[in-house]
Amino acid sequence: KNSMKKTFAIIIAMLLIGFTAFVIKNYQNHLKKRELQQNEKLNEEKDSLKNDSEIKVQGEEEVNQIIDQDNQSASLDSSKINEVSKSKILQIRPDDFIVGDKNAKIVIIEYASLSCPHCANFHSEAFDKLKTEYIDSGKVVFIHRDFILNQPSLIASMFAICQAEDNAGNAVEKYYSTLKALFKTQSSWAFDPKFIDKLKSIAQLDSMTPERFTACVNNGKLQEKILNNFIEARKALKLESAPTFFINGEVSQGYVDYLTIKKIIDRQLAEPKK
Repeated sequence: KNSMKKTFAIIIAMLLIGFTAFVIKNYQNHLKKRELQQNEKLNEEKDSLKNDSEIKVQGEEEVNQIIDQDNQSASLDSSKINEVSKSKILQIRPDDFIVGDKNAKIVIIEYASLSCPHCANFHSEAFDKLKTEYIDSGKVVFIHRDFILNQPSLIASMFAICQAEDNAGNAVEKYYSTLKALFKTQSSWAFDPKFIDKLKSIAQLDSMTPERFTACVNNGKLQEKILNNFIEARKALKLESAPTFFINGEVSQGYVDYLTIKKIIDRQLAEPKK
């Protein structure tokens, strides 16, 4: 009996050892499988980031080529002002984001880049005063158009347009509020190598999902439209710097403070309407 009990105990012990080993082995396999899945997911994310980076670099080269081409021909002198003022490109277009009365006596068209510090200064220091005194009173209609300086300014412009498209009920208000936010935060994204990530964060704060932001900045048709408008304006108007203002066709290049633009507007308001 003692021998049988001893044998039985040994068998039970072996079974317990075997079962324990089986459980441990399964647990180890589970951990290994989980680790492999996590590694696969991490590699996918890395590949995605790598692809995004490659696309960004290719886009930057393309944009820089477009910006640099015919750069020497973009020179506006006083002898061209009358010719420029009559250009069809300075007429209000259906796709313009218009602030104010279309029939206002003074039409101001601003060509500006969202990555341009002087442009940001104008919008932070002068635009609200201009709107209060002249735009809201029906004397001036204001139009912002994109002057692309680099890849960050292109992506930011695309984002602003997408915000307007996604808010059809108040597209103009949304467009200019987005411009204001981008100019205000310019120093945080415009000069950062990771400007796309910075802009994506700004977009999320303004209720745009990461998926919508990615779809927006990968919209080839929108990018082509912005760049084509830029090329057309540069050739027709001989643009050479941002910002450039056309105030009823009268050209003012570079930084313009509120008092300067006010003098031009007041002088033109005093003239008989042509």
